[in-house]
Amino acid sequence: FGLSLTTASNATFISTMEPVVTIALSWLLLKEQVSKLLAGLGLIACLGVVLIAAPDATAAGRGSLWGDTLVFLNVLFASLYAIATSR
Repeated sequence: FGLSLTTASNATFISTMEPVVTIALSWLLLKEQVSKLLAGLGLIACLGVVLIAAPDATAAGRGSLWGDTLVFLNVLFASLYAIATSR
């Protein structure tokens, strides 16, 4: 439902944040150690998505905050599911 309320570029950018959110939640909830390499690779992945989504930046104002929020909640719950089933 959130995908119908936002732009494709916004949804793509938010969805690709899932690995970074999973790493952050693992660190916060499970006290897992995060190496600098893993953190750096996560940031590089996000930067790559920004570079790919940048040509569609003209549509940035067309997505709604509600749609972006729903897509982010999807990422959050997918990350929590991955963490919960990893043990």
